[in-house]
Formats: sequence, C-alpha cells, structure tokens
Amino acid sequence: LYFGPPPAPNKSNPYIFKYIPAAGTQTIQANFLSLKCNRALTIARDVKVIVQSWNYWTGTKITKTAHAQGRGRSKGANNAGTQFYTYIIPNLTPEKAQSRANKLLELITIRERIIDVEAPGDTALTPQTIIQLEGTGTDWDQQYFPDRITHTIDIQGWLMSVRAKNHSTASTIT
Repeated sequence: LYFGPPPAPNKSNPYIFKYIPAAGTQTIQANFLSLKCNRALTIARDVKVIVQSWNYWTGTKITKTAHAQGRGRSKGANNAGTQFYTYIIPNLTPEKAQSRANKLLELITIRERIIDVEAPGDTALTPQTIIQLEGTGTDWDQQYFPDRITHTIDIQGWLMSVRAKNHSTASTIT
C-alpha cells in the first residue's frame, strides 16, 4: 500500500506502455499482454462541485464553485447533463472554500478514465511512477496515475496487473 500524495506528471519519467498497430504484413506489437479501457460516463459529463460554508465568527455564508467541462457536450443554460456535487463544510474562509472545491473536483474527475494493463513483471513501475499510454491513436493516449499494481509469479512467469486512472485531457477545468 502507498499512502502519500500522487506523483506530479512533469517531475518524473513516465513508464511507457506502447502499442504498435499492424502495418501491411507485420503483426501487432506491444510491451503489454492486454489492455482494457473503461470510462465513467457520469463523470465524463460536465461536473460542478459546490462548497457551501457558514462562518460562525463573521456571520457570512460562503458559496464557492469548481467546474469541469466535459468534452463535446452541449452547453445549455439549464445545466442539463451537469453532474452536481454539493458539500457543506463549516467555518471556511472564501479562499479555503475555493481550495476545497478545487481539490474535491480533482478527486472526482480523476476517475473518469481507467486503464487495466497486464504486462510482464517490472520493478521499475511503482505507485509513484506516472504511466504513459502510447500508440492507440485515440484520446486514451495520455498519462495516468497508478491506482493498483499487483505482481504475480506462477507457471506463466512473472506478471503484473496495473490499474491506473486520470481524467480526459480534453476536459476543461475552471
């Protein structure tokens, strides 16, 4: 188990899972055995986090919002299709309320895209290592944060199962 902050994408060399599609008479090549891509459609929609607070000492109500705009969705004035998350947290300053809204939005939207990869075992991949998926030619080619790494040694050899997550790079956070 790893208890700590997630690694920063720009501060480490990513671990690359690369897929090379077949061209002509060549076969498909990859440095992994299997890849499954999952997307949480609820989180892929527009997401709005609202933090409300009542500051007892100043007698004021504070409402701060963080918004992630999903890719390719219509923007209606009625917020149709927007997923709302409302939190009531007492005694926050306006700055702390906005900071909390931003952090909660990040925690919710990072689970939008999840990849499950099975590959030959490698000790270079740790929970602190960023994963880069390359070669699919889709929106799935991006960086991911490891969520779970399981190593197995059996009759097939040494294998690792990796689960990683991130939000779509096409989403806009405001």
